[in-house]
Amino acid sequence: MNKKIMILILVVGLLTTIIAQPKGTGSISGTIRDSAQNGLANAAIEAFLGTQRIAATRSDAKGAYKLTQLNPGKYTVIVKLTGYKTSTEDVTVNAAKNSIHNVTLKVDEVVLMQEQLESSIYAKGDIRATASGRSGNVMMDMSGPISGAYAAPYPGRIMPPHDTEEYAAINPNIFHSPLTEPLSTFSIDVDTANYSNLRRYLNQGQLPPKNSIRIEELINYFSYDYPEPKGQHPFSVYTEMGVNPWNQKRNLVHIGIKGRAIDLKTAPASNLVFLIDVSGSMNSPQKLPLVKESMKMLVENLRPQDKIAMVVYAGKAGLVLPSSDGAEKAKIIQAIDNLEAGGSTAGGAGIRLAYETALDNLIKGGNNRIILCTDGDFNVGVS
Repeated sequence: MNKKIMILILVVGLLTTIIAQPKGTGSISGTIRDSAQNGLANAAIEAFLGTQRIAATRSDAKGAYKLTQLNPGKYTVIVKLTGYKTSTEDVTVNAAKNSIHNVTLKVDEVVLMQEQLESSIYAKGDIRATASGRSGNVMMDMSGPISGAYAAPYPGRIMPPHDTEEYAAINPNIFHSPLTEPLSTFSIDVDTANYSNLRRYLNQGQLPPKNSIRIEELINYFSYDYPEPKGQHPFSVYTEMGVNPWNQKRNLVHIGIKGRAIDLKTAPASNLVFLIDVSGSMNSPQKLPLVKESMKMLVENLRPQDKIAMVVYAGKAGLVLPSSDGAEKAKIIQAIDNLEAGGSTAGGAGIRLAYETALDNLIKGGNNRIILCTDGDFNVGVS
């Protein structure tokens, strides 16, 4: 047989084998609970074949989860949740069948004792730090886990478990007659959080919880191709009107606002102070690690005239990066890489130190900002 024909047959046979392999029809589902059999939300569930992660999801508000499209085989299922001991068990999956795998997570007692000790020492005011007036330099003893103005959050030092992912109620606007109420307000703020939150839930195979998405911010996530404003005005307004598709008796008005684009090369110098929550609840991939990667992207765009400082807080607050010029990129990135999550949340103390740092390095006429990166409540000190 001709060698070329033989090779072609082998290739066609291989492609046929690959194409013929259907997506897995097996699944693993169950509920993640604590020792009191309460459902645990937001637990991370991963399924591995050997060292390869095949599927991942998170438990819903009642602790339920499901991993789908799995081929037959023996999977290692790992369940993690901040404040609990990690569960690792083998689960066998058969074709076109659902394997039930319920998990009861136990509280990490060692971590809980560490947190209680740290909170007790913090409450007694055992903070050894000095400040040199307006210079804003804070001297910290980093030699031990409790000494100094900031207790370094070592891996494993995490908060006692509780779900902090809560959302305030959103009440839809009622109809207002323009005859009696001729003035209206509407949101023009650009906020990427709501779209990102929606995407996170959908990627986990879940619908977002009620009240978790603000529609106006979801719309304003996207960039629209409006022309630049002309003349001396800093912004322009574009409008259009059409029949409401879900209520033919009403019209919808679309109002678009385009601000003048700023040349960042000529923008005023920036004095940025990042106030970063490094408490135990930030110890998950979409929290502190995401903040760190985002900050590294920002650092690459800093100019020599820009300045950046980092204040962190867990059980205590501390200055981990004094205000540094934008040209010191390696130094700044090293400080970012050193951030680790663990501890309680003394946000009030962090805010005070961040403002002191911003004032000490104030750029008159510049862009002076404190940027807070956090996921939850302040549970130590002023709240």
